[in-house]
Amino acid sequence: MDGRYGKKRACRWKVLTIIDGDMRSAKSSIKSREPARRPYSRRDPFLYHAARLILGIIFLYACYDKILHPRDFARAVFNYRLLPDPAVNLTALVLPWMELALAVCLLSDRWMSGAVAWANLLLLVFLSALVVNLVRGIDVA
Repeated sequence: MDGRYGKKRACRWKVLTIIDGDMRSAKSSIKSREPARRPYSRRDPFLYHAARLILGIIFLYACYDKILHPRDFARAVFNYRLLPDPAVNLTALVLPWMELALAVCLLSDRWMSGAVAWANLLLLVFLSALVVNLVRGIDVA
């Protein structure tokens, strides 16, 4: 490609620009083959693993009783008075298994970006339900 900046010759890892016989490297449009970045800082892996394990254990503990006693959990969901009646049973059946899958992902350090997103979403939903019922003055126990 002849033009204002000279000829460009593509190499495998970078693009070299030839201007008046002088070779200067330019930024590559080809993606570099860097290893995937870990989601934690290299300086503080202890905090990452501690938070991951603690949150995984919390979700594992939370889902245990809900899986064993779905009828009681359906009553608890109904007492929040946030969902329509048909959605209460579906929530009582699906939510504990979602929490179990999330706990397994957090404890095994697999699919962390998705696990962290789902954990944040679930915690936000739980917190919102508690705040809404606190403002309404409804006792969910």
